[in-house]
Amino acid sequence: MKTITIEIPEDVKTKVQRADVECSARRSIITTILEQDLAVPTERFNAYQKEYEDKFFAFESAKTEIEKEYVRTAISNPANWVLDYNTNIITVTVEE
Repeated sequence: MKTITIEIPEDVKTKVQRADVECSARRSIITTILEQDLAVPTERFNAYQKEYEDKFFAFESAKTEIEKEYVRTAISNPANWVLDYNTNIITVTVEE
């Protein structure tokens, strides 16, 4: 296996990072409700669930855009990739 790195623009990183944080926050709310068996009205829980689904879709879409625009233009068949939010660097692992 070998790795390559790709730097992406700040605005692209910010978009995916924001989507990640928003998705994680909604997931955390739902997890807390379920783990603590909180009495939340069904319609409110369904609203949280819908928000989570929307945020999850936005996060996955942002990741797909990055993969198409940056990862797959550098490497046609990456094994996996990780974006470091602190550095705007994507590390791509490639099978040799």
